[in-house]
Amino acid sequence: MNEQVLSHQIELLLGVELNQIEQITIGCSQQVYRITTASGVYVVKRFGHRAAFDTELTILAANKAYAPRLIASQPQLIISEYINAPLLGDCQLSKQALLEHLVNALVLFHNNPPVELNNSVIKPLNFYQVLTELASSCQLSPHQTANIDTLLNKVKRQEQGSESLVICHGDLNMNNLFVEPKGYKLIDFEAVSIAPNSYDLMMALSINGLSATDIDAAVKRYNSSSPNHPINHTTTKCYFYFELACAINALWFQARGQQQNIKSFRCQADKYFAQLSQ
Repeated sequence: MNEQVLSHQIELLLGVELNQIEQITIGCSQQVYRITTASGVYVVKRFGHRAAFDTELTILAANKAYAPRLIASQPQLIISEYINAPLLGDCQLSKQALLEHLVNALVLFHNNPPVELNNSVIKPLNFYQVLTELASSCQLSPHQTANIDTLLNKVKRQEQGSESLVICHGDLNMNNLFVEPKGYKLIDFEAVSIAPNSYDLMMALSINGLSATDIDAAVKRYNSSSPNHPINHTTTKCYFYFELACAINALWFQARGQQQNIKSFRCQADKYFAQLSQ
């Protein structure tokens, strides 16, 4: 769909004329645009997959203070509030301050979930299925294949036990978190799922370039901020989830880099694979 057709579609949905439409490309897995009308500035997100659309729409429709306000929607298209605040990725912060913001935002999301666990849209995350589907969508070296196979065997042996299942954001990177004077605004909810709170925390560490050496500090910070719903299992399990998050990120960037011939994505995949080899 070209911009002219999309602009007409948006105008019909909003009932107003567009003054400007600008594609936002950084950090976006879907087609995302910033639009300007006489009544304000908004964000338009166009989805290629129905499941991702349904997930994001469900979260925005919950009308939580930490999410952008939903303006309008139709199949595969969501228009939401434009957040005029700095992204966490644009802030010059120490690693400790970065970790504090990430943990605080996750605790906010986990402790004030947009939907109940027994909802009809957000589903439990099947780690084995995610890994196998991602691995089948890209070409891997023998060494990379061996690493993924080893991790798949670990997934088979894992049991959730007494872990705390929550509604997880699943993709809380620095470009999905706005820092406002009175709190946070989170965006990009298409990866939301039901999973252990520790997995969501480990994914946040991995996707933001933090390392396994930061796990203990992250868990300690999380538990002090969420004493009623702490991460209640061993450090070993956290390391497993960190490894799992690195693998998911590696395979995602590998697949996108190969399919779209994006060198920077392939380089990013190599960094995540390197963490798996440590």
